[in-house]
Amino acid sequence: MNFPVPNFLLIAAALAPALFLLALLTFLPKSATRWSAPRPLQTVVIATLTGIASAEMALVVEGWLTKNPWQFSSLGVLALFSLVVAGCAEEGAKYLCVRLYSWRLPVFREPFDGLLYCGAVGLGFGAIENISYVSQGGLGTALTRALTAVPFHGMLGLVLGYFLGQAKVRQLAGERWGGLHAQGLIFAILLHGLYDLFAFQSSLPSEIALYALLLGMGLWSVRTIRSTRAISPSWGGSTPPPPPPFVPPPLVERNPVVAAVLGLFPGVGQFYNREYQKGFFLLAAGVLNLVLLAVVWLLLNVPQLLVVLLVVAGLDLNIRPQDLEMLSNSPVLTVLAVLNAALCLVSAFDAYRTARTNRFDYLEPPEKRVRTVQSFSASYMGHLLALFLAVLVPVIVGGKARSESKQSGQPGAIEFDLVTTPKKLDGFSGKPEGTAKGKDKRNAPKISAQKSPTVKAPGPAPKPQAAQEAQGLPRSYNEYLSWKIRRYHDLYFDQVGQGQYTVVQYDIDAVGNVSNVQVLYDHTTAPSEVAELAAETVRRLDPALPLPPGIQMVTITELFWDGSPIGSPGSLEEHLSELPDGREVEPYPPQPRSNS
Repeated sequence: MNFPVPNFLLIAAALAPALFLLALLTFLPKSATRWSAPRPLQTVVIATLTGIASAEMALVVEGWLTKNPWQFSSLGVLALFSLVVAGCAEEGAKYLCVRLYSWRLPVFREPFDGLLYCGAVGLGFGAIENISYVSQGGLGTALTRALTAVPFHGMLGLVLGYFLGQAKVRQLAGERWGGLHAQGLIFAILLHGLYDLFAFQSSLPSEIALYALLLGMGLWSVRTIRSTRAISPSWGGSTPPPPPPFVPPPLVERNPVVAAVLGLFPGVGQFYNREYQKGFFLLAAGVLNLVLLAVVWLLLNVPQLLVVLLVVAGLDLNIRPQDLEMLSNSPVLTVLAVLNAALCLVSAFDAYRTARTNRFDYLEPPEKRVRTVQSFSASYMGHLLALFLAVLVPVIVGGKARSESKQSGQPGAIEFDLVTTPKKLDGFSGKPEGTAKGKDKRNAPKISAQKSPTVKAPGPAPKPQAAQEAQGLPRSYNEYLSWKIRRYHDLYFDQVGQGQYTVVQYDIDAVGNVSNVQVLYDHTTAPSEVAELAAETVRRLDPALPLPPGIQMVTITELFWDGSPIGSPGSLEEHLSELPDGREVEPYPPQPRSNS
């Protein structure tokens, strides 16, 4: 039995995790019963209030960024939304509030002060956001977010504060500090974007990645709090003693030509020069670049195979064939190849110059080596962002040329169609599909394009994709067919009436040719002009992937319907509606049934 929960209890449940975490940051334990606050409590309270204000600022920015609706029909759109709308808007607002108030405080002078005040801003943001979620979802939502979203906002504050605390120490020492601000903001934005990208999906890999991210950041936060307090005198630590004079190891000369040749493989030339820290970083950068280049090459050359592999893995890029054609006509592969070549040349030049001048990093103090690696990290963030935009922007599915719409603007500009915070990204409309049988055959008329309604009625959730090995067709191929059909079926479902359905029968031969497409009007209630849209959807499957080995041909009977009970008992349409995706497959030669 459900009992109504008073509003004050919901608000308390929403604020409790943020207040608890804020207390752990603010108070320093002197003993089990005595705690002290090294920094004035009013400054911490005001910093928390600025975090609440940053939530309102982010809301305004997000409203402006989503003024033109988005359509979350691909992983690329969701990644762009998570990074730009959620990451930049929210973390940018937090940073601005820290910069305008906390950074100017006289008591902000030690490394842990960065964690304290930035963490307070993050928890203030998380608390006010949590109230809106808990007021709608109840105590169950409060418990879930107390372990996920609220601590995550606090940890993002710690990420920013870690860099700002170091920057303040450098500023007081008269050193350059602006780069640390940029690094802290960039890392916070990227981590926030990753969290939202995983949280907006419902697949098992995304859930595993989400909890792995939370666990990793939690462990990092605990370690960072302890180590930063240890070097902050006001927080029970001590100022780190000056490092002992650095004594460089003996110089080992290297052949510049050999270093340059090896440096063409990022990181290898640096290993040859005994610059291991730099070498590991460049090697990781080169591997990431090659992986991205390989994925794009596969996407352009064997897209169907790649999509099937993603579907089997529980992922879905949701790219339509026309998007692949646009991607293949773009210079994205050339751009990626040039960027990879540029990284190789940079690595080779660095290895050659270092070997020629004998300016190896192991001859420099460790703190200078860390700064060098940080500089490389900041530069590579821009490099990755360029790759991200070069690959994902051309394959964003929801974009349309502005010239195709009624709005005025420059042709080719990207325009998005729908905005809501997505709870699930599967790229599907929620309408099941399947297969059918019958005898009546009619020629398919030429279908002219029809404009889809602006608002689509939501369909029921798809039925589970049960394996169909019993009919001799692997589950992966069935999922591939469903993926292909869902790319084109919107025109049919925009025109069909409620409760109407269509049965289509077609053949696929061993090499993937689709033929004998026909509407089975004996088992169809949709008007003929609408039913032929379902047949046209099937015709667009041609060519499909080759059938699995051992199968020469399959006859597929596909049911297009809204998921409601249909047909009389024992009828074909009733039988199809009970099958996974409403599809019946008859392989030739007949395959032995299995129990797997």
